[in-house]
Amino acid sequence: MTAASLISTLRAASPYVKKAWPIAKALWTNYRLARSHIGKRRLGEAFPVHLDLRDLGGDLVDKPFLLLSDFYFIRPNGEVVTAEEGNRTDFGSVPRFFWRVISPFGPSRPAFVVHDAECDANPKRHSSHEASIIMLEAMCCCESDTWKIAVVTTAVQFGGPTFNQGDTES
Repeated sequence: MTAASLISTLRAASPYVKKAWPIAKALWTNYRLARSHIGKRRLGEAFPVHLDLRDLGGDLVDKPFLLLSDFYFIRPNGEVVTAEEGNRTDFGSVPRFFWRVISPFGPSRPAFVVHDAECDANPKRHSSHEASIIMLEAMCCCESDTWKIAVVTTAVQFGGPTFNQGDTES
């Protein structure tokens, strides 16, 4: 049996496999992308300024952390992504059950701040998919576990907000 026929068989086997296939494909793609980026740039090269936040208290659903000054991420292609002063963040909407594995307060905080700023921008500067790739690139500068980067990025792509570049919030 060839790999192609095995994949065809699995796809036809059950509706669950059909639903899981795009997620598995995205996870593999994000893993390979993270492997190609990880370790290429140091934290100070990608994030030239210090992350300056104030804890406003309250529940994480309310995005209780306030950005006190502009924060920048320089993408590998040279594009500068800005999280403006006054933006609020929750450092990634990771369910509390998963915090032992992927903590929103861990080393990926700068990447989560940049992603939240992209999601909250009005009008949107990038599509939701591109915002998740920006987060992946940023996480590769902060986080050393490729599988965590791939899992978080895939979770954002399938469970996070969806929007197109230029969209405005009403």
